[in-house]
Amino acid sequence: IALMPDFIQSPINTLSRYFDYKGVASRKEFWLFILFSWVTSIGISILEALIPGNILGSLWNLLLFIPTLTCAIRRMHDADHRGWYLLIPFYNFIMLIFPSRPNRWQSLDPDKFNWSGEV
Repeated sequence: IALMPDFIQSPINTLSRYFDYKGVASRKEFWLFILFSWVTSIGISILEALIPGNILGSLWNLLLFIPTLTCAIRRMHDADHRGWYLLIPFYNFIMLIFPSRPNRWQSLDPDKFNWSGEV
């Protein structure tokens, strides 16, 4: 029951950062958003079984695509990797699971990581 406020608040926070790929997302924030996506998709699938047509599920998945992608990029930042690592199969899933560590996206001194912040 203690997880319920986080389960409600985490997707709201993630959806409020719809196009924000900068910064970090904790493991908890990422996986609660994924759980929210799954639960709502199951609910919409049940609705679609009662209502003819597949448009509702397609629209819902399209709506959640960008926030899921940006949340995954922020999660990669939290694991101290660039978002492009999401394109490498299996490796990205392993990085999404690993615990956070000090990273250049949260550091006040990015030169500590030999990274100036310029691309």
